[in-house]
Amino acid sequence: MGSLRYLFLDGVAIKGLPCSISHLTQLDYLCLKNCRNLRSLPNTIGHLTRLSTLNLEECRNLRSLPNTICGLKSLKTLGLDSCSSVEAFPEIMEDMEHLEELNLCGTDISELPSSIEHLRGLWHLQLNKCEKLVSLPNSIGNLTCLVRLCVSNCSKLRNFPNNLRSLHCCLRDLDLGGCNLMEGEIPSDLWCLSSLKFLNLSGNHIRCVPVGIIQLSRLFTLFVNHCPMLEEIGELPSSLGWIRAHGCPCLETETFSSLLWSSLLKCFKSPIQLADWRFVVPGRNGIPEWVRHQRMGCEVGIELPMNWYEDNNFLGFALFFHHVPLDDDECEIAEGSLPHYEWTISHGDHSQQLEKISFYSKCCYDSGSTSDPAIWVTYFPQINIPCEYRSRRWNNFKAHFHTPIGVGSFKCGDNACFKVKRLWDAFLVRPRSDPLASAIKRKPW
Repeated sequence: MGSLRYLFLDGVAIKGLPCSISHLTQLDYLCLKNCRNLRSLPNTIGHLTRLSTLNLEECRNLRSLPNTICGLKSLKTLGLDSCSSVEAFPEIMEDMEHLEELNLCGTDISELPSSIEHLRGLWHLQLNKCEKLVSLPNSIGNLTCLVRLCVSNCSKLRNFPNNLRSLHCCLRDLDLGGCNLMEGEIPSDLWCLSSLKFLNLSGNHIRCVPVGIIQLSRLFTLFVNHCPMLEEIGELPSSLGWIRAHGCPCLETETFSSLLWSSLLKCFKSPIQLADWRFVVPGRNGIPEWVRHQRMGCEVGIELPMNWYEDNNFLGFALFFHHVPLDDDECEIAEGSLPHYEWTISHGDHSQQLEKISFYSKCCYDSGSTSDPAIWVTYFPQINIPCEYRSRRWNNFKAHFHTPIGVGSFKCGDNACFKVKRLWDAFLVRPRSDPLASAIKRKPW
């Protein structure tokens, strides 16, 4: 048995492990997932110096880990997800340089020990749904390899590290969704995280996105879904390519002069042009009236100007579509096929697909279902059209929305069924200072 490398005890009704577990000196992977009767681990587990993965997920009666856990010098992944009886994480008395992923989601901890700084190689720390968590230690700022920090749905969390800026060179993903943060409670150090690419502020009680966000020059994804008090999204960094602001009933989206659409145009004009640009906002009032020149049609297109490929004032193409929730008896879903839209360029009978983007099961929402309609805006910059199609010969550009079945139903969220009600294309063939000039409206099914 001394040469055993993998041990799977998933769902076994054991209350503990024998002290002789230490004899498995070659053990690399130990899985005790869903051992509901497991209450403790022996101190001798610290002798498993070659163990790289310890999975304790859903061990709901496990109350603590032994302090000897720091003896697992090869440990890379430690999973305690849904160990709801674990009230504290042990002190780390010496460096654990190889631990990369620590999952404490759904545990009963109220704080982390300051000695967590000894996890020097940690790059992913998950604390989602820790309902009693009230603070994060300042020593987190010493985790210079930390790339992802997830503390969503920690409703009592109020005390953040005062040295978050120490993570400016490493932290890329920060999830603060569902923390019930009030206006002014988002730590100001957050805006110093110059490497940040993903930020989730959904489910918080903020009236506006703080102005400091403009300093996040590498931010690509911003979620502010289901913020019931959110009224305004101000100036945003031009690096953004994926914005979700769905389920925000107070957010103003109807007038072109709103800061929201001004920020949208700024992203369109960015020197960094993205082929997969997406923006989701509340759709209770449909497409804004300032989107003009609407025509009915299933496949929508435009004839391009003669020298479009040489025109620096020609930004690209924006696609607006409005989708609304359906009752269960209206919902028809084709399994195994995803709805999608396509951008194509053509001349005569010849056409070429430039981009195809599918809608996945959680395409608009963070979690669960919603009854709110939404507007989805996507953008395709003209400079992303390949050079072989940049000529006078290719003179038509089209967008088409496809669904697996004709009624256009699709799944979006865990329990929500939707269908596209109308589709518009706005072709941005205009001087840069003008508003969006034209749009085409899709006939409702």
